Amino acid sequence: MKLFCIPYAGGSASNYTRWNKYLHNSINLYPMELAGRGMRYSKPLYNSINEAVDDLYNLIKGELNNEPYAFFGHSMGSLLVYELGIKIIEKHNSPVHVFVSGGTAPQARVKTKPTHNLPLEEFKKEILRYEGTPATFFDNKELLDLFLPVLRSDIKIMEEYDYPYNRVFEPFKCPISVFHGKTDFHAPSSTISEWRKLTTEDCRIYPFEGGHFFIHDYEEEIVEIINQTLIGF
Repeated sequence: MKLFCIPYAGGSASNYTRWNKYLHNSINLYPMELAGRGMRYSKPLYNSINEAVDDLYNLIKGELNNEPYAFFGHSMGSLLVYELGIKIIEKHNSPVHVFVSGGTAPQARVKTKPTHNLPLEEFKKEILRYEGTPATFFDNKELLDLFLPVLRSDIKIMEEYDYPYNRVFEPFKCPISVFHGKTDFHAPSSTISEWRKLTTEDCRIYPFEGGHFFIHDYEEEIVEIINQTLIGF
């Protein structure tokens, strides 16, 4: 079993490396590195969700053989998992399960005032609302110069994403599991059930205490749910 994991805005493959100590030994972890970070630092940042999806597909297509596989994505990663999944099932076998976390269902996303191009101080306030980045980060010029373009780019492609209502596609033919924080303003509880419309199979919802980055507080519990879900495929 292969588990492909896609990070959140500003995140990298390293966000998932700690999961190996909790994952069942029959599940192989594949943390996916987005362009512009980690070992792919020299790759140009994306201009759209479609660019990101095409890039991820090119990374993953050689791994899509007859072995079972699943996806996990948090926040921006949940949107990329959805769009990548749609692209993949046109040409390959379907995943056995899709896990999404901290993300509103794509068709339920609401356009808001852009934040990616705000002046630094205003942008800082917006980012700190998510409670995933320490305030001291913005005091480190070296880190800021490295990380800020990546974060702005990731938020830009999310904010400019338009759900393709006229696209003809079939829902996923595999179950979806949805993890969400009870106080997550970015993906409010009222939108979570919309994921049910994107699969012909079961959709399981797992609420956790906390806000947008609840996954950092419940890594072991989330991975245990993944283990229990995937073992046996």
